[in-house]
Amino acid sequence: MKRLQIYGDSILKGVTLNEETQKYYINDAINFDEIVGGKVEVSNFSKFGCTIEKGKNILNKNFLLGNVGDYVMVEYGGNDSDFNWAQISQAPEQEHYSNTPIGEFKEKYKDFVLTLKEKGAKPILVNLIPVDAQKYLSWICRNGLSRENILLWLGDVYAIYRYQEQYSHAIEEISVKMGLPLIDLRSRFICNRKIDDLFCSDGIHPSPKGQKIINIAISEFVCAQSASIG
Repeated sequence: MKRLQIYGDSILKGVTLNEETQKYYINDAINFDEIVGGKVEVSNFSKFGCTIEKGKNILNKNFLLGNVGDYVMVEYGGNDSDFNWAQISQAPEQEHYSNTPIGEFKEKYKDFVLTLKEKGAKPILVNLIPVDAQKYLSWICRNGLSRENILLWLGDVYAIYRYQEQYSHAIEEISVKMGLPLIDLRSRFICNRKIDDLFCSDGIHPSPKGQKIINIAISEFVCAQSASIG
């Protein structure tokens, strides 16, 4: 049986937000086992808060154990593009950098993919679902961070969206340059007329409806690739 491994963050882990308790939990309406229909062995190494560097550490540990998938889905960039908002709130006049600056992200992402190829795995890249900037700013300020100071540093709230979008574009460019398949989640969200329903109140995690959109996108990709996957 072929093996599919998923390396990513909370999005492909199936994490969503309980709107009543305001706590995260794994709902997983994505359901990879359903997607592959028992034809492929699935291992999901996605982790909440994971960046490309943390993902590489997980990958290396698996390699040491001889655990290499035939196909590996790669979904990083959301946490890499995020900032330390508490620091920005305290000192909006200073320069601040994302968890993984975009140039560094591109290099580490390419290194991740090349490592997979060297081990004989076939990478499948996944771009980023968008961010609801308004919701996300309200979420990060919910416990007392200064919205005024954060906006002063950002310039405008939609800078959050634009900055994160760079990382998705970088993944798409790497896909083209390296001739690798891409699952385009971002377009599925952006083109949906009821996009507000696809996000939790934090503006970054998909709601169960959003997870279903991801399920459909990946299912259609797997179906189109059925000659080689499974």
